[in-house]
Amino acid sequence: MALTQCRECGREVSMQAGACPHCGAPEQAGGRAPAVAASPTGASAFRRPPTPPTPTGATPHQSRESDAAPAQARLTKAAQEAAFRRRLLWGLAGVAIVLFTLGLSRTLGSWVVLSPLALLCVVGVGLGLHTALRRRSLPFFPQTRRAHGLLLALGAVLVWAAASQLVPQSPEERKRLAEEQQRLADAEQQEAERKRQRSARAACQIHIRARLKVPSTAKFSVFPAIVPGDAGGYVVKGSVEAQNSFGAKLHREYVCAVDGRGRVLEAGLLE
Repeated sequence: MALTQCRECGREVSMQAGACPHCGAPEQAGGRAPAVAASPTGASAFRRPPTPPTPTGATPHQSRESDAAPAQARLTKAAQEAAFRRRLLWGLAGVAIVLFTLGLSRTLGSWVVLSPLALLCVVGVGLGLHTALRRRSLPFFPQTRRAHGLLLALGAVLVWAAASQLVPQSPEERKRLAEEQQRLADAEQQEAERKRQRSARAACQIHIRARLKVPSTAKFSVFPAIVPGDAGGYVVKGSVEAQNSFGAKLHREYVCAVDGRGRVLEAGLLE
């Protein structure tokens, strides 16, 4: 009887046997299909070949998990990179929109930026106060509290205050602003000049009143002439009516020289 080796367990088996008596693997002899032999329990002789052990001694399930871990790591890294690219694109788009609106504000006027920003700030203040008073969370942010509403309202006010100072203006607006500032400066200068003139007139009248015989009867002219003098002072010219020591009313002219600090340098009564 010719013998051969089993292709599964390597033991000797007859070439005429339909299956290996040791492991039950079907044998193929002479190019024919393997015969099917019944096992003692009546089951088919075909058996699933044993799974070769992994090099590390791990089970097939653990091996699949170990193979899937690098793939999952690659997917996670790819998702993180995609999220970073999306954030970068959104950031660049936001910067481009800000630069575009600032350019429009330089060309057309600051209202291009301040008008929509004012609307957003008003909405932010109203929403923040509403949520703070009602003790509700902000829309789309369920974890927010009352303090977040108050911070939103305060932040909207601060953003508007900063934008009104930092947003660039068009040439026409800058020109109007410069003219307005010059007008205010001129008005302040004129008011200071009038104040110094009133101070000079009061100092002159006090000095002239002291030189009269009956100071209580003095009546000065309402609009004396006040002209600029030396060293930032003034020369005051006016008239005064007062009684003399005999009770007669006399009308006389007076002239005073007052320095820039309101001190009378010299004064005289003209008969």
